[in-house]
Amino acid sequence: MNEEIDIESKHLKIIKIAEKPKTFVYSIQSKFDGFELGVVKWYPNWRQYCFFPAAECVWSVDCLTDLKNFVEGENIRQK
Repeated sequence: MNEEIDIESKHLKIIKIAEKPKTFVYSIQSKFDGFELGVVKWYPNWRQYCFFPAAECVWSVDCLTDLKNFVEGENIRQK
């Protein structure tokens, strides 16, 4: 899949990295160095998109807010 930036905030790049039959998988990356901070993907047990963080990532309130808004939007879109 072609890596196109789906959303870019002050600190994050969100890139769709996979298409499942009904859902997507997104890479959450640092805008500054491209480091993958984790992925957002569908979690069937909770029937919603969830964030799966990479080990030992440190998050500011601004980054968490951007991530929260993205995941909420995906969950609304999915329903």
